[in-house]
Amino acid sequence: MYDYTALITDRTRADVDSGAKKGGYDYTDLNRVTAAMVDIHNRLTEYGYATGYCPVMVAHQDGTSSTVWQEDDEDIRADRIGEYFANVAALRAVLTMPPSTPSAPADMDGLTHQEANDIEQILLDVDALISNMEQAWHYSGDLYAGEV
Repeated sequence: MYDYTALITDRTRADVDSGAKKGGYDYTDLNRVTAAMVDIHNRLTEYGYATGYCPVMVAHQDGTSSTVWQEDDEDIRADRIGEYFANVAALRAVLTMPPSTPSAPADMDGLTHQEANDIEQILLDVDALISNMEQAWHYSGDLYAGEV
């Protein structure tokens, strides 16, 4: 299971203005979010949900391809980034989200620090809903249905 404490939801304008690593959005962020999305997809699929998640295959400059973003993919990832954002939106749409859950950004154009936070907050919210769902099964009595 993915360690959801690794997700970042507290970027600030000051992080962006200072040029801090946390203020940008690069291949490390893409990989962190992709790992969380894969975990969410796998868990939801295990419970019978169709997620609409599709792995994003990234062609690297060395001629290989994988689902792992590399630092030197900057110039060639633009054609794949739309699929990345579509995956965030697809996973958000599987379950009924609380009103506080932000909308998924549509694309990388003008991505703000708040939209970057929103991407990772969506994943935290979906993880929380899955965890709540898992805990509710035991308390619903379904585990003991039909017992005498």
